[in-house]
Amino acid sequence: MSNKKQTTAGLEPQASPCKQDVCRIAACNGGRVTNLKTTFTDVVVCLYHKTKEWYEKEYGRQLDDYVESIGAVDAELRTLHDLALATPVLRARVLHQDNHVFISELIGMSQVERGIIQAIAYEAKVTRLKARMDGKETLELTKSETDIERDRRFAYAARKVREEGLLKNDYDWAWIELYCEGQWGLKLFSSPQSFLDYLKMIGVEDLPLRTSVSRKLSVVKGEYPSWTFTDTAKPHEVQRRKLIVGRFIFHFNKFNG
Repeated sequence: MSNKKQTTAGLEPQASPCKQDVCRIAACNGGRVTNLKTTFTDVVVCLYHKTKEWYEKEYGRQLDDYVESIGAVDAELRTLHDLALATPVLRARVLHQDNHVFISELIGMSQVERGIIQAIAYEAKVTRLKARMDGKETLELTKSETDIERDRRFAYAARKVREEGLLKNDYDWAWIELYCEGQWGLKLFSSPQSFLDYLKMIGVEDLPLRTSVSRKLSVVKGEYPSWTFTDTAKPHEVQRRKLIVGRFIFHFNKFNG
């Protein structure tokens, strides 16, 4: 397992200067401010949107190398839900989805800056974790400039997925084969054996037998990431298989030579 693995705890956005910004903007309005609380709320809502947009991107970068099991994701979602119920600011965020109402609540609590930070961190974590559970946090395979670059990307991604311990069964290579066939057609391989031959050619070792891969190709229905499987309906197993493909795509695109 990579040393870069981390839990999502402690990944909080840095404090923003929203309090100073609000005071500055309100001061600029001068005598035109007829309702200070309304103006304050409008300005904070605007800052909330900008801070949230920035933080969601930053948070995504911090979690690029975070790998979790489906069970761990589910447990963390439950922990976040319990945290929201026990924290006044987060409870207000859950109850009031309208940002103006929520910000008004924060003003009443005298928790504007800290409340925004807590709410943005909470929502970003929940959104990202739910995406992983749904198998929707995926990337498209980038177009390689040359065959050599593609092969290096492919080998790197295959090794990283194996290092992360996601390939628990020999037949788990089938999910990668199916996804890549859907993206590239039959340009690289047209059968389980040709897929395994390709992996061997680019330097991936300790490969399974052809039969281990081929017997699972027919159990997949639909298109990724909306795959269903005729051999299992267990949510954790379904998500585990999708996670293999998601992580393969991520590493393929991340490789920089």
